[in-house]
Amino acid sequence: MASTVRLDEAPGVDFRQTRIVPPSALRGRILIVMAPVLGLAAFTALMAVAIGLSGWYRDEMLTAGAGAGVLVAAVAIALLLLRIGERSADRRALQNVEARVGGIVESAMDPIISIDEAQKVVLFNAAAEAVFGRPRSAVLGQPLDMLLPARFRSAPERLRSSW
Repeated sequence: MASTVRLDEAPGVDFRQTRIVPPSALRGRILIVMAPVLGLAAFTALMAVAIGLSGWYRDEMLTAGAGAGVLVAAVAIALLLLRIGERSADRRALQNVEARVGGIVESAMDPIISIDEAQKVVLFNAAAEAVFGRPRSAVLGQPLDMLLPARFRSAPERLRSSW
């Protein structure tokens, strides 16, 4: 069974035996759970203000509406700030993973080439530069055909799309 670790706490971990999980699965769901509650509280606050303005228990309704409105605003701001913090942490974790993978790809002894859906080269490591004798800057963004021997360039598109 795979162990669960945080990337920033796992130097030298074999990534084939780990799985990445968020620090807290609950945090991502708080906004989903709280959205209907906030909506109901906001509706209640608006109704209290509307009833108060119509004259029925004016002072009590305006006070209740203002109090509920302030509470809704405070909770919404807190949830928003929590979500912003989570996105920041997620962005840092992604950058960390990209840096590690980039280091692994760049230091690999074997050529590594990656293409997109249009078969344009999007990744070309140092070993690929050595094998193909072409600088990375000349290959990135170019069609894969430029690296293929002439006999494979004429391969039907349906065969090449399965690569």
